Amino acid sequence: MRATPDNGLKIRAQLEREGINVPSLSERTPSANSKSDRKKVIMGAVIFVLENAADALKFVPIPNPDAIPNLLLKWLKVYDTVGGNDDGLKELGNDIRKAYATVLQPLELSEQIPPEVVRLIGGFHSDLEEQINEIELLKSQHLAKRTILAADITKRISGVRTCINNALNSVSTQATILTLLREIEASSQLTLERLPRAAAEHTYVKSKSACRPSTRVKIQKSLLNHLKEAKNRFVWLRGSPEIGKTAISRSIASTLEKEGTLAASFFWDKSRTGVGLDSLEWFPSTLARQLAIFNGDFKASLVKRLRRPDSELILNLLPEEQMKTLVIEPMNRLRGIFSASTQRFGIILDGLDECGDPDALKSLMNLVLLLDGLPSAFVILTWIRLHQTRLLTQSG
Repeated sequence: MRATPDNGLKIRAQLEREGINVPSLSERTPSANSKSDRKKVIMGAVIFVLENAADALKFVPIPNPDAIPNLLLKWLKVYDTVGGNDDGLKELGNDIRKAYATVLQPLELSEQIPPEVVRLIGGFHSDLEEQINEIELLKSQHLAKRTILAADITKRISGVRTCINNALNSVSTQATILTLLREIEASSQLTLERLPRAAAEHTYVKSKSACRPSTRVKIQKSLLNHLKEAKNRFVWLRGSPEIGKTAISRSIASTLEKEGTLAASFFWDKSRTGVGLDSLEWFPSTLARQLAIFNGDFKASLVKRLRRPDSELILNLLPEEQMKTLVIEPMNRLRGIFSASTQRFGIILDGLDECGDPDALKSLMNLVLLLDGLPSAFVILTWIRLHQTRLLTQSG
């Protein structure tokens, strides 16, 4: 990629719109008739752009971004002391201004800069430093100084231009890749949004507080130990109303979330009607959406499944078939990945008895038992009331 005069004109027009008067390199003014004056015009325009860039880049959220224009300023000052090829300098000036418009100025406007771009900027800085060091070495040679520098200055200009253009090509390529990745991510998100999702996570639970740190410490510690034991697939807890089951479940979910091992949570609540928390209809799709957030490999597997032609009517399937299609089937493709994990990933389910009548509860128990088809790295914690033990036996 080579710099063009057109790009320099665009930058000049942009600066002038901001009220900044930048001399044009193509202007033939009386003060630029001599070779010396022509050089001053070229140097002045480029230095002006770099000084403004150095000031603006001080506030960019990456390490020392202003070092790049400052290095280029340093190089130009060295060049100014030794003289050389003014035509080469003009071309270098065009490249510098293109670098400003393509690389440095976008940084000024960015609140978040992708790490890939940060690495590219760091490499650009390192390459420029190497060029500056070579120039300084030439400058430090006292014997026949001007002869040596005059012979090598064209090569040094070429080196800096190559450095700039390599950075421009890299940033352009990376920008294309990042744009493509964003488009893929947006497309994937649109696909996932076909699935209804209830605000069922432990963080959305209303009117039921989590345990205080000192409450039922032994119970929570025991449950966490059970969840981490490889032999346990389901951890069924029995208890009567008002003993703090939901509070304990929320605390367990919160602990797993802090550890990075909470795969999903669903807290039913019959008092919140019409939002998917008082029935089982949205349980499979919500669980699938949460697992997609938890694990990128599962997300990719689920999106592929949803894009198949036979997936258009998934939500018309019975809940059991939805669970198999949206959760078990996509996860089965990842067994090799999860089998290598030494961690256990928890799914916390609470308030099953709030999803409807006894028939609905029985159907929900069947859905929960289908989770036995997940890879062995997953463990499910759920509470059941004493009278629900019979349902569990019948479902099993």
